[in-house]
Amino acid sequence: MVIYTNNARKLTDYALQTFKMTDYFEYVLTRDEVKNSKPDPEGIEKLIEKFGKTKESTIFIGDSWVDAETAINAGIDFVYFGLESAPGTRRKKIEANYTVKDMSELISLLCENS
Repeated sequence: MVIYTNNARKLTDYALQTFKMTDYFEYVLTRDEVKNSKPDPEGIEKLIEKFGKTKESTIFIGDSWVDAETAINAGIDFVYFGLESAPGTRRKKIEANYTVKDMSELISLLCENS
């Protein structure tokens, strides 16, 4: 698992260290390491290339319209993590491939698709 965030590197590292989550992720990509941030697909494309994956084997999990648009722009599946249906955007309603409301649902979904 990796993180791709529109937050700055300094804030992201602080949050991961504060909540003792650094060991849960193989790699972290922030807005500081891309030229074009979300919803541009550049970050997703970098991650797919870095790990030698395909679009078909990549799932983007997010909680916002910008995450959904990033997945759409990259041509990959999107899992919306939230209590309601997938978010709308300024241009269109996003249809998530999956919607989960908590971590247990997410873990079950990932186990089913691995």
